[in-house]
Amino acid sequence: MVMEHSALSHFFKTGKVFHTVDASAPGKIDPNVESMLISGLETLAGLFDDVYLLKSFGIISEVNYVYKKVNKGGLCSKIWLVSLILSSRRCISDLFQLAVSRSRLKREEKHFNNCITNSFRKALHEKIALKVQEIDRRLRLTILDLLQNLAYLVVVAIDVFSISISQRWRHILDRLSGFFSVLKLLLMGNVIPGT
Repeated sequence: MVMEHSALSHFFKTGKVFHTVDASAPGKIDPNVESMLISGLETLAGLFDDVYLLKSFGIISEVNYVYKKVNKGGLCSKIWLVSLILSSRRCISDLFQLAVSRSRLKREEKHFNNCITNSFRKALHEKIALKVQEIDRRLRLTILDLLQNLAYLVVVAIDVFSISISQRWRHILDRLSGFFSVLKLLLMGNVIPGT
């Protein structure tokens, strides 16, 4: 009976971790004003990212009207800079939360591996394994998102603060930010919808 009580207490603990992971899933609505502001800025920054990506691949030129408005140290660049800073902060927070949740789930998984197996524990073990895989996918996407934000942050900061760098370094930064964007899009295509 003590063993079953222990299993039930671990089940409820694991359920709390599942809830924490599910509550932080992308696409979940957070009523926090800061989160709504960041989401709005991220949507706007996504448009800026797309324009910059088109320019870095040579589809549009530096004399393009939209590109000039977005990337030449004006209000749009400053909004993009603030958005990237706040988005990077949220990515770091999400990484920390996902890492803590993953650690808790791995600890619970290890506990259930040491227990006598029955069908209930086996099903719970499978559910834990699936959640760990989901967290791993989300960790990879969040890391890519953070890297993309940091790459764009450097590019935008150079424009906003009028820092002079060589054309070679500018070209490398353009390609790097584009690389993270494309890599993120490719990886998102491999993520199961609804996760």
